[in-house]
Amino acid sequence: MSKWQPPEGRCRCGRPIAILEKWCRSCAADEADKLVGRFVKLRDGGCVVGGCRSYHWLEWAHIHGKGAHPRLRWDPENAVTLCKEHHVYFTRNPRVWVDFIAEHEPGLWEELLERERAAPRPDLEDIITSMRKAAA
Repeated sequence: MSKWQPPEGRCRCGRPIAILEKWCRSCAADEADKLVGRFVKLRDGGCVVGGCRSYHWLEWAHIHGKGAHPRLRWDPENAVTLCKEHHVYFTRNPRVWVDFIAEHEPGLWEELLERERAAPRPDLEDIITSMRKAAA
């Protein structure tokens, strides 16, 4: 029995191909998330909370949320690696998150907001291509 293949010109999910002759926009966004997340985790080497030392259940966390700040969604500077426990803690305590970022990377909070104001709409092809090169 052969493996299912999408019809010509269709993504693996069945939608029309739009990005890099392989993905629809939704699947390309998923791929970009995967690649940027992997990059951030490798860059940080573990949870960035001082004294945590956790290398298990690592997640990449956006400094500025991707929903409220879509132009920063795939910017690696807008992300840090947290263990699951710290990610949940900061999500439930946003004021503590702002204070943590201010202490961990002084000035970054404001710099990212300024970058977002000037940033063009994210280009998924560029993001996927550059993250693949960075991983190589």
